[in-house]
Amino acid sequence: MILWFAPLGVEISCHFFLNSKENHVGYPTEVLYERSASLFTVVLGEGLNQVTGSFKYVVGAVGFSIREILIMVSAATIIIGELSLYFRNNWKKWSDGSDNRTLLWFFWHYFFLATLILTLQAVRSLLSFSNLDSAINTLISTGFEMEKEIVQMGLIGRQVSADMFPQAEKAFMSLGFPFGAVVDAINEGLANPINGSSWVPLDKIYIYVASVAFNEFDAFPQQGTPLYNELRVFLDDPHLNTGEDFTLLGDLFSSRLHPAFWFWGVAGGTLMMLAIMSLLKQRPADHFELASICTRFSFGLVFVCLSLLAIGDKQPYFTNAKDAELDFGVKSSTAWKVASSPWIIPSFAAVILAVNIIDIVLERRSPTETSDGEYRALTY
Repeated sequence: MILWFAPLGVEISCHFFLNSKENHVGYPTEVLYERSASLFTVVLGEGLNQVTGSFKYVVGAVGFSIREILIMVSAATIIIGELSLYFRNNWKKWSDGSDNRTLLWFFWHYFFLATLILTLQAVRSLLSFSNLDSAINTLISTGFEMEKEIVQMGLIGRQVSADMFPQAEKAFMSLGFPFGAVVDAINEGLANPINGSSWVPLDKIYIYVASVAFNEFDAFPQQGTPLYNELRVFLDDPHLNTGEDFTLLGDLFSSRLHPAFWFWGVAGGTLMMLAIMSLLKQRPADHFELASICTRFSFGLVFVCLSLLAIGDKQPYFTNAKDAELDFGVKSSTAWKVASSPWIIPSFAAVILAVNIIDIVLERRSPTETSDGEYRALTY
């Protein structure tokens, strides 16, 4: 960290130091704007490539529905909205202030682009997770319904067949998993309970299907990590109790969901950074432009504060992992339930869409027109 940031700090300081000397080489605002716009476009373009690349994990996958379409549209709205707000950062000419102000505006892009990159990375991760979460939770809830039905029918110690569970068969087949393997696992557990439980073979199927799905979605833990080793041990020899089974499954879920905990902060941060960059560029020419800047900053700050809803990422994913069999289901902790919500991406899309609409309305009501030079920069 020191070797990386120290030289950057020295270089930035040198620019401000040399700018204070007489007869220094000036910093044309048009050139800096073009270079910063090019850098922003490259970063956003690469982010767009990553986000659209994650669409392959959603389109046509098991569980694909209107919800997934809405999430994809929301991701596109975020990218277009950020692009629009940046190139309409404010509407008037550059301030006639010193080059120091221009330099500060240019270098402030580091903070803006850092939050933007993290936002796009989080969107990519959450896109691929949304479909995984839906499919695997459908499988688990269906499995628990089967367990509950077997207990109610008094079939412990006996054998079951596929035709006894038509709804479950339909659900598993829709997930692309052969229901015969599920029935075989149940019969194996009913005939030979492991550690006092008849459901360990079925628990193995949960983790096996989740592992395959995570691997197909390029979300499986990296080889050599502790979680990867635990999963391999379980799949090779699943002699664990139910609490350990669902703790392991929860760890697999949480390994892919951590970006949700910092999405609110970095996403809201992009709006706050844009507002600050507007102030650095010039003083607001009228109360309409001031309202535009305040709108961006306040909306961004509110969205950052929403991250308080997800405090508790150190908590276990499933709060009742040890009692899952008795409860015939698993319950997520509040923090992870919020983090796994499919409405995280659409919520920020709604915010950035609202900010753009307000910005356009304020700009049109402003008596000061956009300058020709600024128009050329906006259309660069």
